[in-house]
Amino acid sequence: MSPDRFLKTIAAALLSSLLLPGPWAWGDEFRFTPSLGAKDEYNSNIFFSTSDRTDSFILTVSPRLEVSDRTERLDALLDAGVSQLIYSSDRELDTLDQRYRGALGYRISEGFRLSGDASWSREGRPDRFIQATGLVSVLERSDHLIGSATMDFAISEKNAGRLLYLYDQIKFQSQSNLDSEQQTVGFGFNHDLAQYFSGTKARVNLGYTLNNFTGSDVENYILTVGFSREVHELWSVIADVGGRYTRSKFDAPGAESTNDTGWVGKIAMEYKGERNTGTLSFYQNVTVAAGQGGAAERTSLTLDLAHRGSYEFTGLFSGGYYWNRSETGQFSGQAIDERTVQVRPALRYAATKIIDVEAAYQYTRVLYRQTDTVASQNVVYLLVALRYPVVE
Repeated sequence: MSPDRFLKTIAAALLSSLLLPGPWAWGDEFRFTPSLGAKDEYNSNIFFSTSDRTDSFILTVSPRLEVSDRTERLDALLDAGVSQLIYSSDRELDTLDQRYRGALGYRISEGFRLSGDASWSREGRPDRFIQATGLVSVLERSDHLIGSATMDFAISEKNAGRLLYLYDQIKFQSQSNLDSEQQTVGFGFNHDLAQYFSGTKARVNLGYTLNNFTGSDVENYILTVGFSREVHELWSVIADVGGRYTRSKFDAPGAESTNDTGWVGKIAMEYKGERNTGTLSFYQNVTVAAGQGGAAERTSLTLDLAHRGSYEFTGLFSGGYYWNRSETGQFSGQAIDERTVQVRPALRYAATKIIDVEAAYQYTRVLYRQTDTVASQNVVYLLVALRYPVVE
């Protein structure tokens, strides 16, 4: 069975489990929540051009439906939404984005849990990958399919394991040479160190990833060791650091396979207070360079902060630094060296129990080191969102 068909089968099963009557229907926490968002923004450089900029007002209308069910053993979710984007500069840029997601988790016993997640989206904004990767996409629509299956199991009172499979596919509308397919298999092991350090677990992770591109394949093997720790009820930290072995194969005549080694890391610090929350994350590894037709070594540092000044007002700030790089023939057929900085302060106002209003400014700067050019973008937006739980 092909990965596409496999994921479609998973999605159909997730949909059926939520919408068809059965033993799990109408559990302890069943929710049926439609929502509607309207966002009006000004974008100073919609194509991320380094010279001739095109600015535009963009109106986005986004209806959405979320259905979830939760019991002691079951977690199920179906999330479906579309977004109509209307550009003032050129109506031919108007696009209808779509996003669908289903997730299902079931605890077979206290020490054994299975879960699956499948999502599909069709989007056309050139900046759709920036917050996740720091990369600007090509100026055309793409379909993004993601599926995962996870098995969590207890080995003993102090030891636990996890098996993971992840499939990630990006297909562009016409430029098939930019398509990518990623498959990852991973195993994680945790050991409780509570007898030595309260709230601390040691971690070991093994992973293998196969990245398929037009004309090349990139295999990545990783091994990390680390720990997770609940410092106290407000602070927590997870840190994994290790090494990688990467093998790249190119189909072009005369091209040679290359082997590369390096270090990998993933660190996250989280704070959850009554009025303040924050997350600081660091990432380092070889992964897909979306829209570039190859892989790249990515280093990223992101920050998310929130401060609730009152019941109605919440201040938000998010920022990120991303560095994607690959020499020609290292992880990609072409050289990649892009450094991206993005910051976004925002203010959210809870007008009523079901209506939120958000105003924000976002600045993004991309440095293309290969051509020594810079593209910057300024965005100002006002978002009104209505979320009404019909069943809760």
